[in-house]
Order: sequence, then structure tokens, then C-alpha cells
Amino acid sequence: MNRLSRKAFIDQTCELLSQRGRTEFALADVLDSCGAQKGSLYHFFPKGKGELVAAAVEQMSDCARSHVQRCLDSEASVAAAVYRHVRELAQWLDSPSGHIAIPFSAIATITGDENEDVKLACQSALEGLESAYFERLCSAGMNVKQARSLAAFTVSAIEGAFLLARTRQSGSPLRNTAEHLRRVIADSTAAR
Repeated sequence: MNRLSRKAFIDQTCELLSQRGRTEFALADVLDSCGAQKGSLYHFFPKGKGELVAAAVEQMSDCARSHVQRCLDSEASVAAAVYRHVRELAQWLDSPSGHIAIPFSAIATITGDENEDVKLACQSALEGLESAYFERLCSAGMNVKQARSLAAFTVSAIEGAFLLARTRQSGSPLRNTAEHLRRVIADSTAAR
């Protein structure tokens, strides 16, 4: 692969977000890891760091949605799929590398109002995850209003547990959340 590709810059930025758990890093860090000159980065990302971080968030979002969809497609119930997804996040966090990105809501909060591209990328990521759960809950027979509410709650719970897990450097908050979400979703879908 050409080291000076758009994808190389995005991959390195995702790695930095995962390792450092924040969006505060110097463009020099990305350039050094790619063995690139500053001009090459601006060739792919003319708006600079914000555009690069937004592209990294979009790539992480695609990975997250893909994982959620695999879980939804392979499990018989939404409750089992959410349980599997969150437990696997905990396993990844507890693995020797222990580097998985920070929650999308945290990235949006950290960047605040200073970068609209990053904020919109985070918003889109969260909406994509909610949408995946919403669609599956509706197909399981839940009414639209309840499905929308439960999907939003699910994403919020996972994001919060993910933040606690990163802070504590332990997958335990994710495992606890997986258990509770499984029960809540199973009870909610059974009550329809």
C-alpha cells in the first residue's frame, strides 16, 4: 500500500485516537507515523486536522456499525445481539493491546463547537448505531415509538459504559451493561 494515501493518514489517526483516548495530538504525530511531509497531508485533507479527525470518526463508525450488524445478523434476538456486541467490546478493551477508540459522544464533547465536521461525523455515527437497533426492534414487532426510545437508550448505555471502561481501563463496566441491557431489551420485546 502506498504509505502516502488518504487511508494511511486516516488509519494512523484512528490508531492515535485509540491509543491516547483523546483528540489532542499533533499533526506531526500522524506525519511521523506515515513518514510523510506536511504538504502531503494537506493534499488529502485541505481543511487540516478537523477534516482528518472527522474522516477517522467516519471510519470508526463504519467499523462499529459493521460489528453491530454482524451481531444483529447472527443472533436470534436483539437482546442477544446487544449482549454479544457489548461483551466483545469489553474483551477488546481487556485484550493485551487494549486499544479501541473512544466513544463517539466523548469525541464530540472534546471537540465541542470548535469543529463542525467532527461533531457532525460523531452525530452521524451515533444515529447509524441507533438506526441499526431501531430497525431490528421494529422487525421484532416493537412499535416505532418504543423501538426508537429503546434504540436511543441502548446506544446511550453503551456509550456511557464505554467511557467508564476507558476511564477505569477495564471492560467491567461494559460487561455489567451488557447484562442489564440484555434483560431490559428481552423484557421490552417480550412485553410487546
